[in-house]
Amino acid sequence: MCQIKLLITSILLLSLTCFVVQAEDTGEFEEKYYPIVYLKSDPSSFFLADEIDIRTSLNFKRAVLDVGVPEELFLNSNGGLVYIGLDLALEVERLKITTIIPSDFGCYSACAYVFLAGAERIADGELGVHQISGGDNDLIVGQITIGDVIDVLNQFETPPEIYPMMFSAKPDEMYILSSNELYNLGLQGVRKSSGADAQIKPVQLGETALETAALEFVGMAMDLSSGFGNENLTFILSLYAKDVDYYGNDWSVRNIRADKVSFFDRWPQRNYALDLKRSRAICISKQRCVVTGLVSWSVSSPERNKKTSGEARFEYSLILTGGKFSITRESSRVVKRNN
Repeated sequence: MCQIKLLITSILLLSLTCFVVQAEDTGEFEEKYYPIVYLKSDPSSFFLADEIDIRTSLNFKRAVLDVGVPEELFLNSNGGLVYIGLDLALEVERLKITTIIPSDFGCYSACAYVFLAGAERIADGELGVHQISGGDNDLIVGQITIGDVIDVLNQFETPPEIYPMMFSAKPDEMYILSSNELYNLGLQGVRKSSGADAQIKPVQLGETALETAALEFVGMAMDLSSGFGNENLTFILSLYAKDVDYYGNDWSVRNIRADKVSFFDRWPQRNYALDLKRSRAICISKQRCVVTGLVSWSVSSPERNKKTSGEARFEYSLILTGGKFSITRESSRVVKRNN
């Protein structure tokens, strides 16, 4: 049944390159939410029929409100805006929609994020990935974007083996995954961890020695921040580069020192534990790595009779110079507070 429906849909998709003209002539497709389209006679299947632009995720949500949650989302797109693609992917994940790349069609760049979010994933056509691109070549912005991409894709149990494929292909190139790679990486069929009660899949510390070292470096930084008072502060500050994107601020080590002193005075007793099962390091070159994941934390102030604990999602960007890692970006946000 699925194969028959896929064949019918593939035939319908042949007209999508000239969608607007044919839709006007036949009235067969609903074009209100373009590039998200669906058959008026059967809105149970949505189609991403063009590049991901600024309205794509919004239009997807509007279509869902109009006709309901589709069973599957067929993908035929060269990609587009990174953050819109990530937002659409999160919505596909939330609604547990099957993602399908029909035969003779392709899903590339930001479209790949949407495919990876599927509760079930079927790739008869091409899945292509590559590095992000930006016209201004801003390194800091690029690091932030890479971190966001990894953070979102990690939520879909994306296999870590796909990241080297993604970051090794230049923005003007495309890495097309082979049929064997799709199967070996578990990208064909039902996602093993897509159920609500699924166990969190343990991940390896890193695909390379450099990635393992990067993750261990972040773990060491968190261990140093644990303890009492301002102990280890000098050592902690030595882990930072000269200029750092520190929680959205372009700060020097001097600024970071003032912030750390203020926080350590407010919470003199601290404990941070890196969750290795939910943390990953991805090195996009021999010198630059991004580490994202989850940390369990607890802080207390006996003097104020205050304490609190929870979990936070973190991100570090690292640069390796002279055999030593330095932090060039740090950010985190609390995702769970126990008290």
